[in-house]
Amino acid sequence: MRVESPVKEIPKVLLLQHNPIGNTNGQTKTLSEIKNPNEASLMLESQLATLKKIASDLRAVHSIDWLLMWDSDNYMPKANVEERAWQAAFLAKQSQKILTSDEMIQLLEEFSNEEKYKKLNKIEQALVRELKRLQNKHKNIPADVTEGLAKAMVKGHFIWASENGKVDFNLHKSMLENIVSFKRQIANSIKTEGNSSYDALLDDYETGMTRKDLDKVFTKIKNELIPLLRAISKAPKQYDLNINSNDYDHKVLLELSRELLETMGFDLTRGFFEESTSLFTLGIASNDIRLTTEIDKSNLSATICTILHEGGHGVHYQGFNPELGKTPLFDAASIGIDESQARLYEQIIGLGEPFVRYLFQRLQEKFPEKLNKVSFEEFYKVMNHIELQKPAFASDEVTHNLYAILLYEIEGDLIDGSITVDDILPIWSNKMSEYLGVTPNPEVQNPMHNSYWISGDFGYIPTYVLGNLYAAQIYNTIKKEIPDVESQIVVGNLKPVREWLREKIHFYAKTETPKEMILRVTGEPLNPDYYINYIKEKYTKLYNLQALTSQ
Repeated sequence: MRVESPVKEIPKVLLLQHNPIGNTNGQTKTLSEIKNPNEASLMLESQLATLKKIASDLRAVHSIDWLLMWDSDNYMPKANVEERAWQAAFLAKQSQKILTSDEMIQLLEEFSNEEKYKKLNKIEQALVRELKRLQNKHKNIPADVTEGLAKAMVKGHFIWASENGKVDFNLHKSMLENIVSFKRQIANSIKTEGNSSYDALLDDYETGMTRKDLDKVFTKIKNELIPLLRAISKAPKQYDLNINSNDYDHKVLLELSRELLETMGFDLTRGFFEESTSLFTLGIASNDIRLTTEIDKSNLSATICTILHEGGHGVHYQGFNPELGKTPLFDAASIGIDESQARLYEQIIGLGEPFVRYLFQRLQEKFPEKLNKVSFEEFYKVMNHIELQKPAFASDEVTHNLYAILLYEIEGDLIDGSITVDDILPIWSNKMSEYLGVTPNPEVQNPMHNSYWISGDFGYIPTYVLGNLYAAQIYNTIKKEIPDVESQIVVGNLKPVREWLREKIHFYAKTETPKEMILRVTGEPLNPDYYINYIKEKYTKLYNLQALTSQ
């Protein structure tokens, strides 16, 4: 492994500006052809500096794109959607040009040499791997497809956001068909031998994961959660759900959201949050992490879960190694790992008994007239209430997974071509009945009530389930390595959790694959049993299901 050394003066004859593997007379010269060790070392440093400069340009394009995304969802006038789509298409083309330029191709070919690759440190090796992965995808995608998809995605997401997530499926079906067409073209352009078209898209979100892998894991999850949900639906609900919708003061809830972010360790001098109906977190730069939340005074649990979820993303991004800030490695190892951090704070910690005890005390102080006569036991059950009839992604721990799995199954078939957009609604309705036990009204509930398909994010949805699985496995390790962690959480001290996550996960960012990271952190590959055992134990106790089944 090469050790970083102070910057040295590099002879002009070896500087690589526009011809990264050339010399002054225009003849190409590879590192292996250079016999002088000092000259070879300088050549390596020069080529590496050029690669890092190009990588920083790529990261700058992505950062600008995310700034426009933030503006689009929060400030942009509705009349500007066409020009914003034009701007997004331009940035997408710039990104593709950088990745597929002759200069980048030559450099990555040089660093593909095993001897040369071994001379790089871990971060540099990860940078080469990530750039090569991105280049392999983009080099086969026609430029007009890249541009067309970028425009369609902006327009689709704008429709979803402007209609507050209640998108009429039939009204916007033609737009979805257009997006699916672009995504199929891309998938078919970049898929590798032996893998499906959907696998090619999934790899953008969860590197190395395939549909075959997910089907195996998700079948096990369904087999456990569907019977659990049926039992929960039959259990008596001896608590008052009005506690959750008791017209809480908007200003106080906003103050609570800020307080929760600070409790989690989110640094508000390096980021901020804003109210929005479109919920997301963006790592624009190492000192510019932005997140949105929604304050709903008639839905206390959703308000709390939202800020904990987005805060989980925000704390994750703020923990990245700052040296990666101007590279494509300033990102999560995968979307599944990223979602694990959000779901850990939102669900396993946020809805766990220790933290809810702390939260209940704070809420009683803020809303004494509404909560002083409520017992902790009742409040805990209200916070963990399982709701079947929700139009989009349900936030509770049981239905959320099943809803995500059924959407994943549909989008996989859609991209692989075994179904069409016309088939979606009847399949979705049947799966909602089979998995969740509900018959949806398409006018009130439809699969475009989540933003992913109409925004073009095919392959993202299954990472929510993966995030839950990773989170349970990670938390199991946390409890082993910090034995008193829950006694800390019950008094509102989340610092030990944050510091552990920062050291074990956050700092590494995208320098490891998700498989490498979960193995290093927990000592074993992804194991769904941790989540299954967690969810069954929690809800069997919460709903007294053992007593119900013994009757």
